[in-house]
Amino acid sequence: MLVDSFNRVIDYIRVSVTKQCNFRCQYCMPATPLNFFDDEELLPLDNVLEFLKIAIDEGVKK
Repeated sequence: MLVDSFNRVIDYIRVSVTKQCNFRCQYCMPATPLNFFDDEELLPLDNVLEFLKIAIDEGVKK
């Protein structure tokens, strides 16, 4: 089970599946030009899938 520092159970996760998002969210690209990461800076798909498997094992449901 994942619990944050306020003792709340974390049962959800958000994963961005593309680097080409253009929503311009404040936490992601605040008032900057469209500077996308180079491929070598991104996690390989195998690593993302392994992380998600671990998250599910720890109680993430959605």
